[in-house]
Amino acid sequence: MMAEPPLPSNETLEKRVQELEDELVQHRETEELLRKSEEKYRLLAETAGEMIVLCDREGRIDYVNRAGLVLGGYKEREILGKPIHRFLDGLALAPDDGPVPEEPAPAPQDRELSDAHLRRKDGHQIPIEVIAAPVIKRGTHRGFLLTARDISDRRTMEEELLRAKKLESIGVLAGGIAHDYNNLLTAMMGYMTLAESLLDSNEEATALLERARHAAVMAKNLSRKLITFSRGGQPMRKPGAIPVLLENALSFALAGSNVECEFRVSPEVWRVEYDESQMSQAIHNIVINAREAMPEGGTIRVKADNLEIRKKNGHPVHAGAWVKITIEDEGVGIPEELLDKIFDPYFTTKEMGAQKGLGLGLAISHSVVRNHQGYVFAESEPNRGTAIHIYLPPARRSDSPRTASRAVALGKDGVIRVLIMDDEEIVRDITGKMLEKDGCEVSLAREGAEAVDLFRQGRENGRPFHVVLLDLTVRGGMGGKETVRELMAIEPDVRAIVSSGYADDPVMNDFGAHGFTAAVVKPYSMSELRQTIRGVVNAAG
Repeated sequence: MMAEPPLPSNETLEKRVQELEDELVQHRETEELLRKSEEKYRLLAETAGEMIVLCDREGRIDYVNRAGLVLGGYKEREILGKPIHRFLDGLALAPDDGPVPEEPAPAPQDRELSDAHLRRKDGHQIPIEVIAAPVIKRGTHRGFLLTARDISDRRTMEEELLRAKKLESIGVLAGGIAHDYNNLLTAMMGYMTLAESLLDSNEEATALLERARHAAVMAKNLSRKLITFSRGGQPMRKPGAIPVLLENALSFALAGSNVECEFRVSPEVWRVEYDESQMSQAIHNIVINAREAMPEGGTIRVKADNLEIRKKNGHPVHAGAWVKITIEDEGVGIPEELLDKIFDPYFTTKEMGAQKGLGLGLAISHSVVRNHQGYVFAESEPNRGTAIHIYLPPARRSDSPRTASRAVALGKDGVIRVLIMDDEEIVRDITGKMLEKDGCEVSLAREGAEAVDLFRQGRENGRPFHVVLLDLTVRGGMGGKETVRELMAIEPDVRAIVSSGYADDPVMNDFGAHGFTAAVVKPYSMSELRQTIRGVVNAAG
């Protein structure tokens, strides 16, 4: 028989018991450390501002942090265990069903950045930016860790920038066309006026010319819209009251219609710096669209309030003080797929009958608001109406110095001598003819340098010019802004009138600050030109 092994001594047993107790304490300490570490990382995940999702290898959700639940509008029980693809579009991970075939585990540093969409519980889709990284444990691919952020603001800004660039490029083209168009209209209106003055008793011909002049005036108004839309139509802003602006634009746009207006404007609404002509046009276009969306009648609700945006928090307008104007109708609404296009130039849904449009109205409104450092957005639901929201910054100080003038001393003959500078021959010709018919003595120059020489010669010959009419923009030569400086060096009190097809050019709106005495916008009629020149000659300081 084999001898039984000797029993361990009490000392050995005590030592072993102590080792087991130490191991148990160490195990408990390790568990406590792991628990605290897990709590720490869970706390970090739960308080994170970005969405954090943990998935298994099959792409099923094991964990979603609080930010993710809030962003999606889900409860935890509604999302745990479900395939990630039910909630995210555009993300390539594992298939929804079945295990992933065994493959070499990806390296821990592999990360994939991609754009996707989160499907909210309410059905809306939110653009998100997702970073997906593999979860590696002991060299084995266990799942995926995803972090995602809402990029709605960024997308809005990108779309706004794209729209602004599109408007700018078309605006440059529209401004150039309108400028040349106004030169032609100036000649057409002038020649028609002269032709009408030469007719004695031919009533039929006079009536036809009158209708032609009326058509030219309509074309002039269209040209003004193109100028406002273009880059050349920069606003000349002055502090003004929003209620007055809205009331005037609404009364004009709704005159004679079957649409009522509900006007709710805060009496404390801040003043805003705006170009009255441009902003009235912008409001008018929006109200006309709202009116036409309700052919059977209805109510347009107009609101204006002060708004302080402290943080963006998903708001498309940057933080700061704003005056918010909302124009809301009860019309047919706009389908979601078309809502982002309504401010695009030449986009219109008015395809039939008398309501057919050019698609420039809301594009012009958008351009005007953006040129006022503001924002404009639309909200709409089919058959539930449309709301246009305008955000404008409050007024700041604005000073616009004007130059006083005194009466011009005419010669013994009483004839007004006028120097005309314009790079378009047809404009020089008709303007000269109109002024000569009005009894003026006229000299013509194609560009600024030639005008300066003629002006100097007139002084040297004892026949100085009483008035100088200068085209603001000259191709291949010195324009009106530079020319008037040269003339002022010769004669500080020169009476210069600036003329341009860009009605909203800053020089046209603040001519006195640039050395001019008056401004006349192309296309001008004979009466407008006569009134402007007589006003300069007879002005008293």
